[in-house]
Amino acid sequence: MGFRDGNLFDGEFFNPSGIASDNQGNIFVADSHNNSVRKIDKHGNVSTLAGNGQVGAADGKGASASFFFPLALAVSQTGNIYVADTRNNLIRKITLNGEVETIAGKDSLSFDNPEGIAVDKDENIFVSDRNNQIFKIDQAGKITLFAGTGIAGTSDGYRLKASFYLPKGLAFDNDGNLFVSDSFNNCIRKITRDGVVSTLAGCGRKGKKDGRGDSACFFRPAGIAIDKNKNIFVADAGNQLIRKINAQSNVSTFAGSGERGWADGDLLQATFWNPVGVVVDSEDRVLVADNLNNLVRLINK
Repeated sequence: MGFRDGNLFDGEFFNPSGIASDNQGNIFVADSHNNSVRKIDKHGNVSTLAGNGQVGAADGKGASASFFFPLALAVSQTGNIYVADTRNNLIRKITLNGEVETIAGKDSLSFDNPEGIAVDKDENIFVSDRNNQIFKIDQAGKITLFAGTGIAGTSDGYRLKASFYLPKGLAFDNDGNLFVSDSFNNCIRKITRDGVVSTLAGCGRKGKKDGRGDSACFFRPAGIAIDKNKNIFVADAGNQLIRKINAQSNVSTFAGSGERGWADGDLLQATFWNPVGVVVDSEDRVLVADNLNNLVRLINK
């Protein structure tokens, strides 16, 4: 653990959580315990984009801004970075030049530990939090409830009548469907553009089993990402695995032995320790925020 910029192997993190990428090949990391957002450029240089390492909620540029345990990131098509600043219960925006602005959470609606964030093609922002709900922030800054009754449950159906249990990771596909890591329900949910919630995969109890749809099992799934072929990658944190869901809803183990540790190597022999963030970058590579190993890992598909 540490807080150091430098080249690819000199950079240090402290409990990296959320991870996102832009279309220029840059990777952004919510460096949670360092209360900062870090950048890894396409040449492998690690720098601190925003945050000074201290707990706070100050807006400003670069090191003049502060966060409190940011857990999730999303990057829009215009290159803006959106941050679920979890312990501050705020949603923050970082521009291309590192300027931080608080865009939600201070006034009309208070979040409860937001842990997931995604942005659609129109730059509407979607946030999951411990209210067991998902909220939408439009371009004008208006916040509305998007999905969830607020009562923990597993009900599918129309988005405002469906229920979740501590939803975390959020990701859009190119068709505008929103996928949700429904963490404490140990399953992956789908919300269509028409607002219908269904359970895509997961048996509803903790487990470590591959299979199709509800015959597969997860354990506290967290981050989620989608590649250009519509494969969904899930940071299956409780199982120390990265799972893959293909277009036919078949769940397989993509990487990890299931043992806790830090070992590189072949896909199913490598080990992780609480992998909570996953992203597919502009080169279609899978990267993982390996939280308790304080590492960012690259998986060659």
